[in-house]
Amino acid sequence: MAGISIALILWSVAVLFFLLLTFVSAILALCLKEKKQLHAVDTFLVSATLLCAVFLSANLLVKDATKLATHKKYQKAVKVCDGAVQNIEEAAYIDDLAQPTRTIIASISATRADKLLRDAETIVQQQADEHPRGPSIAARLAIIMHAEGKDTAHIFKPFRDDDIEYGEEVPSSRLLSTLQQLYQKSEPGVSNGTKLNETQAEEIIKSELPKGWYQASALIDLYKIIDPIKLREVLARRSENATAWGSRVQSFLVLDAIILLLGLISLTWFTKLKKQESVEVIPLTTSFRRMYVCLISTIFAQVIAGGIIGLWIGFSSVASHTSADIGDYESLMNMTLVIAGVSFCLLLLYLLVLRPQKLSLNQAFTRSAEKLALPNFFFFVLGGFCAANVLNLIGRLIYHLLPGAGRPTNPAHLQMVKAFVAGDVEQIIKSVIFACLLAPFTEEIMFRGLLFGWLRKKLGSTPAMIISSILFAAWHFDLNGFVQYFALGLVLSAVYNRTRNLWISILIHALWNCWVVSTVYWVTSYK
Repeated sequence: MAGISIALILWSVAVLFFLLLTFVSAILALCLKEKKQLHAVDTFLVSATLLCAVFLSANLLVKDATKLATHKKYQKAVKVCDGAVQNIEEAAYIDDLAQPTRTIIASISATRADKLLRDAETIVQQQADEHPRGPSIAARLAIIMHAEGKDTAHIFKPFRDDDIEYGEEVPSSRLLSTLQQLYQKSEPGVSNGTKLNETQAEEIIKSELPKGWYQASALIDLYKIIDPIKLREVLARRSENATAWGSRVQSFLVLDAIILLLGLISLTWFTKLKKQESVEVIPLTTSFRRMYVCLISTIFAQVIAGGIIGLWIGFSSVASHTSADIGDYESLMNMTLVIAGVSFCLLLLYLLVLRPQKLSLNQAFTRSAEKLALPNFFFFVLGGFCAANVLNLIGRLIYHLLPGAGRPTNPAHLQMVKAFVAGDVEQIIKSVIFACLLAPFTEEIMFRGLLFGWLRKKLGSTPAMIISSILFAAWHFDLNGFVQYFALGLVLSAVYNRTRNLWISILIHALWNCWVVSTVYWVTSYK
């Protein structure tokens, strides 16, 4: 408790200090002139950067602070356990497919049910170790271990009906008792001295487990004992769903193969274009300060917006005498941060880059004296998209060869997958708007228009492409997808380097994100 309080106090002091320094330096930058103004601007940039870094470190404090709220932390732990088995059903569908379709899809998706089960067991076991008296987590761990053919007797021993912690009611202990009675049929060591109530067992499993892999697995084990007819119906339905899902994935793979073939042709064409005379470099701005202010403004605006929303949530909880949970405001928080970041970036782009040079947005986005014919414009867009697929595939294959390869951790991507799986139409629409419109527009301004343009003027095209692509990949906060984002950044930088037309990069980026959204829909359509 004391350690957490000291950390929170130090974090709060750092935030207030850098926030005050940022605003004071901003005011001085507006009032002073010449060298003193430049010093004030530099102070503003440094303090704003440190403020953003301090705010991002708040995630660590939040994780520690949640230990003070045992019940809320336990509910979040249950959600972690539910998310751990998210992809097992996909792998089970692959196992149900006929050869050679099963081999092809399994090799491309790098998904195996046995490996996913082991990974899920590790995650759920960690949560069970942190919450040894939590029946919901214990029930999920028992289902996973039973699916692996392991003994589950030790999971049930610590629990009694009158000894349940974390504020859980009787239903959770009923679920645990039902599983114990169910598994004693196939595991001699699992017994609580009572017989399985076949009438209530199905109702308890359906009511106490969310729809998905946990519920389906428990019901299949139940039907094996009490209702062979229902078991055959469930297995037949799953086989039909697997076949339909496999057909959709096959169509997707055929389309992906065509795109990859076109991508190879596009890469060959791009290689030949590099031999032509270079286009004159006209960066959006040659000033590092103007460029960096536009870049940092996106994060800075999100920091300020996040702080305001956090204060509003805190004051609201105090006024209503209820405990605050940021998770309840996740959708509002995400949309507000996106709107704040995009708006502030565009505002400063206009004030610091466009207005001083008397440029329109279209003039800023088309910096080459060479005019592209409309067919060439669209050929660059489609060719760049196809080439990005080739490099992404190469990057994905390289990554899967590395030890410890995992699935994407990009927050926006994970939220989109969650929305599609849950069928949340509102969240799906928000994710599509963000991924296909706002993100490509803003990120291309930041990383190609501003950062790459400035780096190319200072360092040359190749170092500029590499550095801007590394920063572009890091921007997505996804270590598992770093190679793929880096490959996409290289293609976008190369196309912009050749055409000086930011609209082309924006369209390639938007087309790529639309393809990712389509992939998520196709892959999660088995839900």
